[in-house]
Amino acid sequence: MSIEPLQARPKESALQRSPFSLRTWKDLAVDHSGPGLAMTGLIIAAFVFALFSGGPVAWALSGPLLADGHIHRLFTHMFAHAGLSHLWMNVAGLLALSPVVYAKLGSGLPGWGRYTTLYFAAGLAGAALFLAFNPTSDLPMVGASGAIFGLWGAAARAGPESEPVPLWSKQVGLALRDATISNVILIALLFAVSRSGDVQIKLAWEAHLGGFLVGLFLMPHLIQRDDIRLSASAPP
Repeated sequence: MSIEPLQARPKESALQRSPFSLRTWKDLAVDHSGPGLAMTGLIIAAFVFALFSGGPVAWALSGPLLADGHIHRLFTHMFAHAGLSHLWMNVAGLLALSPVVYAKLGSGLPGWGRYTTLYFAAGLAGAALFLAFNPTSDLPMVGASGAIFGLWGAAARAGPESEPVPLWSKQVGLALRDATISNVILIALLFAVSRSGDVQIKLAWEAHLGGFLVGLFLMPHLIQRDDIRLSASAPP
């Protein structure tokens, strides 16, 4: 009688778990946190610089400012934040979502390039949707939320396989639900703050929506799929 040794169950990969679990973020952060840390460093440096150079308003975006030729504000607004709480919330989202997304984009410079493309495409789409809804408003917009919601939408398409998670899936539906709930809560909080003080504060939900949709639809074109190599042997 022969006894075959029991085979150990293969260790579960981080990407075989939900991209929205704390354990997944913790495991992925070790090897895939580079782009997120780099972008966080730029955002913090810009926040400190803005404190000594006119404040975040000098970096902000609005329709009238854009009409006056301030094209650079399409990019600078992504690095400006209205205060420490605003900065903290965006940095937390950036550091949490970046490893999940970057892990699916490939390594090295190509992976960094795809991450950067996704980030700025989502940020610009968020700015475009904000301007479309508020073309003449003098209330400027600042913050990286549009780009970060783009990472959220992209993470919704990241799964354990090399192919993107289908658009009409439970995972995408849950991400859309959670993103909507977070916006509703933030709108209510900012409305309460505005009613209790003299400062007018509004949530740029349009930027969140624009960024999320770009991440949702662009991610499948950026994911690095497993190469399939076929070899043919000559007949004997």
